[in-house]
Parts: sequence; C-alpha cells; structure tokens
Amino acid sequence: MKIIQITDSHIKKHANALLYGVSVREQFEKVIKHLSTLKEDFDYFLLTGDIADDGSVEAYEYIANHLAYFNKKVFYINGNHDDKETMLKTFSQFPNFEYLNTLNVANFTLVGIDSCLKGKDYGFINENELLRIKTILSKLSTENRECILVLHHHPVAVNTPLIDDCPLDNSEEFLYLVNKFSCVKLILSGHVHNDYKIQINENCWFESSISTFIQFNKGGISETEMNSDIFGYKLISFKESNYFIKLITL
Repeated sequence: MKIIQITDSHIKKHANALLYGVSVREQFEKVIKHLSTLKEDFDYFLLTGDIADDGSVEAYEYIANHLAYFNKKVFYINGNHDDKETMLKTFSQFPNFEYLNTLNVANFTLVGIDSCLKGKDYGFINENELLRIKTILSKLSTENRECILVLHHHPVAVNTPLIDDCPLDNSEEFLYLVNKFSCVKLILSGHVHNDYKIQINENCWFESSISTFIQFNKGGISETEMNSDIFGYKLISFKESNYFIKLITL
C-alpha cells in the first residue's frame, strides 16, 4: 500500500498568479507531470493543507481537476491558508475526495486532525479535537493497531525561526497524548515548506514534506530566504507494521 503526500501547493484563483515571484500553478503542474510518469503505482493521495493560498473555489477546482487524471482516492486536511468551508463544499462535488478522519492502511490507522484557527498562521487543536484524538488512540491501543497522526502544523520546533514563529500553539497537550499512547508511530505535517525528520520519543517520529511550490531555507529567519528550484512530494509505503518514506524532488 502506497500513499503520495502533497502539501502546501498554495494554488490561487487566477491562472497567472505569482507568489514570491513564482507561478504556483506552473510548479504544481510539473509535479503532476512527474507523477504521471512514476513507475511505482500508488493507492491514495494525501493532501496535508494549504492546498489553496486564497481559499477560492477556483483553486480547489483546479486541484481536483488535475488529480482526477489519476483516478485515485484523495484524502485531505486543511491548512491555515485554506478556507475549510469552501474546501469541503467544493471537494464534495468530486467523488474521489474525502476529508481525512480515519483511514486504515496495512496495520496503521491514519488520523486526520484539524489544527487550524481561522485567520491565524499558528495552529491550535481545540478541546473537542483533542478528546477525539484521545478516544481514537485508546481504541487503537486495545486493537493493537499502529497510528499515524496527520495535521498541518508542526508540533515540535524545527530550528528554523521563520517557521517556528507559527507552530502548533498547544503542542504540549498534543504531545502529551503522543507520549501517552505508544501506538503513535509517526506524525505527518505540512506547513514548514521543507523536509524535516525529528524523533519525538522511542516509538514516534515527526516528518514534514517539502512543498510542491517553494521551500523555506532551513535556519532561515525571513520569507526571502527560500528556494523555488527544489519542490516535490513524498511517497509513503506501508507493509504490515512498517512504513517507508521516500522524498521525491524535482
């Protein structure tokens, strides 16, 4: 079983729109072209937020129409630049699209988490969502299933000041659950616009994916410290209770 993680595409309403002087759609279409030639087959897409930059209907329709070529199920969560209501309404018109609640893959259960506060760049998981996570983790522990938590914001510092200025604000509450339940093996995020891998505890790692758009330089303090020459996605493979993550750059 294999999943393609796509994140932080920042698609805008207008086809010729630029962000940081870069065409977001041109970058995304290069990724789509690369995926169309991928020799490895895959089962699902996983979109980990900031699918759109402006939360427009046109941006979500653009994404859906391009991914329709592959005829694969697309699971997604929202990021701080997304308009969740517009996203849900638009994607509901495309049968292959489903907001990620839980998804069983091999011996893993992926759990989608809403870490977004409207109008804020930093993240926050509300009380109801934390309770939901706890309930799911309790159930998975009794079923001897492994868990992967999927959210937009990073719950640990990545030592890049620009990015660490807008993290998951209540990460302590979230990481308390991660450390309490040994079934949590992996935390996946978007948001950071680069590839990071950080150990949380003896059972669990945090990994972020590069953006299909631009990467912010590791250690950078300003949005001007970015690279538009590197972009891509991740291929996540599952076999029984093991996972393997491959970074694919263009």
